[in-house]
Amino acid sequence: MGDFTIRAIGDRGFLIQAEPVIDVEINRMIHSLSHLIAEQSWPGIIEMVPGYADLLVCYEPVEISYRDLYRNLEGILEEIREIPTAKSRHHRIPVCYSSQYGQDLKQVADQANCTEQEVIDIHCQGLYHVYMLGFTPGFPYLGGMDPAIACPRKQSPRTHIPAGSVGIAEGQTGIYPIDSPGGWQIIGRTPLRLFNPEGDQPFLFQPGDELQFYPISEQEFTNYLPDGSH
Repeated sequence: MGDFTIRAIGDRGFLIQAEPVIDVEINRMIHSLSHLIAEQSWPGIIEMVPGYADLLVCYEPVEISYRDLYRNLEGILEEIREIPTAKSRHHRIPVCYSSQYGQDLKQVADQANCTEQEVIDIHCQGLYHVYMLGFTPGFPYLGGMDPAIACPRKQSPRTHIPAGSVGIAEGQTGIYPIDSPGGWQIIGRTPLRLFNPEGDQPFLFQPGDELQFYPISEQEFTNYLPDGSH
């Protein structure tokens, strides 16, 4: 099974764990493993939840036994080196970085000892990998941000952050899909809708996707249409 281990989580789950580090290649392998297990159509699989370096497999024990599922997972892990890397979808995300939407942009710039425009330029140069979704429905945890603009979380979280807000916390960046509390430093906002519970695909992003930000004006933000046209 190489560097992967399996352990039981209660009586309805298994956790498949790789080396506990934040690494793009390990994360891609986790997503590929999730897709491969889904393709097996084993009975009793309820849900799979990928993390940074692990995969939670939830199952119904009346449909598949602990022993049978463990053996199935063990067999897949023995062939892990032959699993092809899942293809990534690429997204371009418009963001308005004006003071109206980026309340903490100046603080991030001061922390990084650079100008606000330099923060924007650096933020838009990155190619970001969606490691996982969590916190709120569809919230993407993104890796790949330049450490030059890393900034600590706010000491006192805000009670309300609007949907679409783009934030920085330590060495990560992310986007709030819904109105919610939060402690990330807000540097802008996207007009895109990340979470649509009525849609066939409720989440705009999926783990393993890649995305890149590009700046838009306040007027472009106001005029932005749901289909992505202007």
